[in-house]
Order: sequence, then structure tokens, then C-alpha cells
Amino acid sequence: MDKFFLFFLAYLITCPKAFADDASNDTRIFYNGTGEVFFKAQEPLVLKLNNVSFVLDKDPESAEGTSENGTSTLTLKFKDISNEAGQLSSVDLVMSFSESMGYWKMSKGMISVKGTANGTQIDNTDVAIHGQKIEAPRRFSYHCSRVLSYKPVNDTNLVLLIKGIQVQPFEITDDRFGRSYDCQGFFSIALLTAIFLAILIGALLGWGISMLMSVNAPDRFDDPKGKPLVVNALE
Repeated sequence: MDKFFLFFLAYLITCPKAFADDASNDTRIFYNGTGEVFFKAQEPLVLKLNNVSFVLDKDPESAEGTSENGTSTLTLKFKDISNEAGQLSSVDLVMSFSESMGYWKMSKGMISVKGTANGTQIDNTDVAIHGQKIEAPRRFSYHCSRVLSYKPVNDTNLVLLIKGIQVQPFEITDDRFGRSYDCQGFFSIALLTAIFLAILIGALLGWGISMLMSVNAPDRFDDPKGKPLVVNALE
């Protein structure tokens, strides 16, 4: 029973990483920024303009990455994205990353869009977008299975949605992602549940042992001034 509990506890502790690895392996898109920046997502990126959702499910015209002097940049350029409510002639996404003090982070996001949505002409150039903070230790990739949203400040007409992102802009070795640093953090719900169960079971086990140790042999019929009562077992 103790071995089973220890195995179950170990599984709960390690399962957040397992979930992160599974999510990253189920991806549908992968962009190699000329070997300098790796970008992966569980689903194609979605761009919302004037309440119209455009799925960037086409291969980009180009996916370029640069890295020098502690700064990396990934540039994705899409062409001719359309649906029933509009058409985008071009979508350019630029993600800039910087590193310092043993960590790297996304320092800036820019997007340029040209086209129409719901009959409205759109011509946005180099619009800064903000959202979920992306950062990880050096040699690590960043992973998040949630849907991350990025949009300009005080503007809800443009929203970029990324689901199941994994990105690494520095120190890529052997043409693969490094160990993933998950946005969920170390103290996940599964880990907190495991700790709570361990404390509860440990408390119950300690209480049971203390109860057993407090059990004494029956001596109510012994004469404290005489010889102890001895019962011989005869065959």
C-alpha cells in the first residue's frame, strides 16, 4: 500500500511536466526562424479584427529569425488570408526577444495588417501588441497550453490568439527545443493536491501509530501488593 501511495504521489508531482510535453507534441504548426528562433503552437494562430476571426492556417510567405547581441527576432509574413466576412492581403507578425541575468523574455510584439473585415478597410502598420508575459531561463523554451491573447492598449478591435505556444529564441542545440518552462508554474493544482493528500495521510498514519502505542496490557485484576497474575498455557 505504501509503495502504491509513493508511486501515485510521484506521478502527481511529475504530471504537470508530462502534460506540457504532451501538449507540445500535439502541435499542428511549427515555424523555424532560419534556425535562430523556434516557434510552435497547438493550433494555427487566430487574428480577430472587428469581431471577425481570421485563421492563419496557411504556410507563411516567410519565417525569418535573427539573433545577435542578446536580441532575437522572429518575423512571420502571411498572405491572402480570407473568410466569408473579409480578406486580408497581408499579415506581418514580429516578435522580439531579449536576454539578461540568466533569463530571456519577449520584449516587444508588433503586427501589421492590410485588408477588409466586415466591410471596413484595415491598414494597420507596426501596431504594438501586449498580453501574457513570455519569459524563461536560458537554454529553456517557454511553453503554455492556455490560449494567450495579445492586443494593442485600449483597442479591442484587434486581438491575436495563440493556443499551446512553445518558443525558444536563444541557444537552440541539436535542432530541437530545450527543456520547457511552463506558464503553469511549479505549484500546479495537481502538485498542491498531492501535497495535501500526503499531509492528510501522514497525519492519519501518525494518529493510528500513536493510538497503537497507547494500548496497554489489561492489569485490572492484578494485586499491586502481591505477585503478578500469571496464566500458564498447558497443552
